Amino acid sequence: MFNKTNISNIFSLLILQGSNYILPLITLPFLIRTLGNDHFGSIVFVTAIMQYIVVFCDFGFNYTSTRKIALVKDNNSQILKIIYSTYATKLILMAGSLIVLMLLLFIFQVNIETLLLYIVSFFFVVGNVLFPTWYFQGMEKMKNITIINIVSRLISVVFIFIFINDPEDYIKAAFFQSLGPLIAGIIGFYLIFKTHNFSFNEKPTFSEMINEIKEGWKVFISSVSTTVYVQGSVIVVGIVGSPALVGQYSIIHKIVQAIQGISQPIAQALYPHFCNQYEKNLDIFKQLKTKFIYFSIAFSFTVSIATFFSAEEILLLIAGDQSSPSLVYLFELWTIVLFFVINNILLNSLILAMNKFGLMLKVYVYSAIVFVLISLPLTMYFDLRGMFVSILTIELMIFIRGLSILKQKMQNDLMVA
Repeated sequence: MFNKTNISNIFSLLILQGSNYILPLITLPFLIRTLGNDHFGSIVFVTAIMQYIVVFCDFGFNYTSTRKIALVKDNNSQILKIIYSTYATKLILMAGSLIVLMLLLFIFQVNIETLLLYIVSFFFVVGNVLFPTWYFQGMEKMKNITIINIVSRLISVVFIFIFINDPEDYIKAAFFQSLGPLIAGIIGFYLIFKTHNFSFNEKPTFSEMINEIKEGWKVFISSVSTTVYVQGSVIVVGIVGSPALVGQYSIIHKIVQAIQGISQPIAQALYPHFCNQYEKNLDIFKQLKTKFIYFSIAFSFTVSIATFFSAEEILLLIAGDQSSPSLVYLFELWTIVLFFVINNILLNSLILAMNKFGLMLKVYVYSAIVFVLISLPLTMYFDLRGMFVSILTIELMIFIRGLSILKQKMQNDLMVA
């Protein structure tokens, strides 16, 4: 099922994903102890908002532009057109986001410290806009992504441990957390600039940028819908609970994200391969699809079971004295969610490779609506257990519908054959 390039890319992205989650987890206990739950909770809340802006600026390009580059990666002129139009559109979306954010902060008359917190956190958005994940993924050059991101994130970690000393340093802590993505974005942009003789004299047409938005909007709506319940869960907990409760929830949230992140390298590395096989060799794709579904279920089950039986040890290692029996119990519950989340990440790479953006759009929009309707009341009455039920409901819905889409498509392919 996996060739040498796939395995190399998976390994590179596995290291990257590990650094993306493990390095923040290294700083997590230190930041909680140094900043306190209130200031740390404020950073988590603002970071969740920045995640929404990142999704808006990405606008689905991490799938649509990746797919286009994967299909023309031997044609330099076509690659340049994709680079120009993708970057131009993302930068316009980022500028619009910044204007709207500043207007909202002005309307709500936030104090100067809160304003600074939002401003320094926005560098996280800038870095993500500049970094061409879609390019490296489409060209299947995952080692570049890995090296750049690990080095930049290590710089952030070092700065946090050196310069964060007391609760009043929380704005500096937010800046250093954004510094890693910003450095990575600048380096990534420079590499793509040098590789393809990027020229600022070349300007994509308005129609090309509109076309980028048209192609990406279905993935964008799906991504927004996903962010509604992934990052939105933090916001909901922040609305109904205290910053301290947000800090407690963020421990579980970050650990679960780190573990489910194991599946991201597999999905990302195989997505260009699935796209190529679907377009050029449907028979091989059908065989890959069947094998990959079985692999996905077995892999997610293994990870979830292993996490369940080591829940207490993981929490003690990450949270230290912040761990408690109630938190361990909640984390054990979340391993059920983990099974469905990992499956959904992996199976999405198949569904999107088949160009089923419209179907997935409906799935995620319905899921987001359900989350909005049930999460607030459940969390108000049952605290973090209510949030667990909300997320479990959503992920189960997506899993069942995803299998249904894949089964339908297999039947249609067999009928054509």
